[in-house]
Amino acid sequence: MRKNLKTIFYFLIISSFTLSLNGCGYKKGPYHLEETPQGDENVEFIIKEPSK
Repeated sequence: MRKNLKTIFYFLIISSFTLSLNGCGYKKGPYHLEETPQGDENVEFIIKEPSK
């Protein structure tokens, strides 16, 4: 019984660690193709031309 609980406990730890790594990484900023809104001092908009 203790071995089963230990196995489940380790499985939960490893799976939660793996899932937490899934959210890490570089995420690019949003870009707008048409009707770009005006930014202010706190917001910077990235305007990108569509690739052909």
